[in-house]
Amino acid sequence: QDDDSAIFGEMTFDFTDQWSGTLGGRYYHTKDSLFGFYGFGTGYSSSTGEGSCFAQTPFRDAPCVNLDKTTKEDGSLGKANLTYKIDDTKMIYGTWSEGFRPGGINRRGSLPPYQSDTLTNYEFGWKTEWFDHRLRWNGAVFQENWKDFQFAILGANGLTEIKNSAQARIRGLESNIVWAATYNLTLNGGIALYKSELTENYCGFTEADGSPVTNCPPGSLNSDGDVIDGPEAPKGTRLPLTAKVKGNLTARYNFDAWSQEAYLQGTVFFEGR
Repeated sequence: QDDDSAIFGEMTFDFTDQWSGTLGGRYYHTKDSLFGFYGFGTGYSSSTGEGSCFAQTPFRDAPCVNLDKTTKEDGSLGKANLTYKIDDTKMIYGTWSEGFRPGGINRRGSLPPYQSDTLTNYEFGWKTEWFDHRLRWNGAVFQENWKDFQFAILGANGLTEIKNSAQARIRGLESNIVWAATYNLTLNGGIALYKSELTENYCGFTEADGSPVTNCPPGSLNSDGDVIDGPEAPKGTRLPLTAKVKGNLTARYNFDAWSQEAYLQGTVFFEGR
């Protein structure tokens, strides 16, 4: 059972015709619980499945209860924005904002719960139009500080395990241009550049409360008491699933055909390794 509740709001004030500011906040409460039975039937193991039951009262179709865990969390988030309108077709802005994902309990009950992860974003951007609205150019540069970020792996017996890694930082630039070259032809291009990396070691194991361990020199012991060779991913390691560069270009040509509107369109898309 997952319960989430929050109260949030924001206020924008126009200081002048060109300057405006926004302040926002969010207070949240989460409660996640997992109750019931997991594992194998009797005779398979003396320490898992039915061998780890602590309540013999059946839960629905389960033989007994061997899992009863709950996590709770309260917190607050903030947002601040300052916008400057250069004229009716151009503006720049700066934003600081926070976000989070709630923690929870792994389906494999012997694993520790995973904690919430938080993201703090610092961003400067622009939204502009040029040449009598025929050219639109928007973009932003940003830095995101990601704390205790969650990631999922496929564990034993096909059960997904969610863990917390350490800290990471993503710096990037994203930009998009739309150009009405003629009445019929529109060109649309975008590019994204990212530099994402760990800012603390990922040791591959956590404390009993689920918080990630970041200090694990060679020869130290992990949570199972085994000697390790050092962090699985040291500080500075590039984050997975994030290319350094992405780009796209689309050309669309509209024309009349048999008293109807038609178009031809071609798109090129690129994403780095």
